Amino acid sequence: MQMKAIQSSGLALVGAAVGGLLGYLLFMWLTRHGIYGLALPGGLLGVGAGLFKSRSIWVAVICGLAALALGL
Repeated sequence: MQMKAIQSSGLALVGAAVGGLLGYLLFMWLTRHGIYGLALPGGLLGVGAGLFKSRSIWVAVICGLAALALGL
């Protein structure tokens, strides 16, 4: 793997982590107000990862598993 590919994969995973965290916090805030938004953590995780171009299949697998874990 080239350095640029590793860098873009790392940025995609960082974007996914930030998006997942924001989605979780927004979900908890909405829940306290009586609104149920279960798709937010996984959805924002995907949006965060999608901000950076990565062609690695492993980024997609890791993001999918992380979104599943956030949904549970």
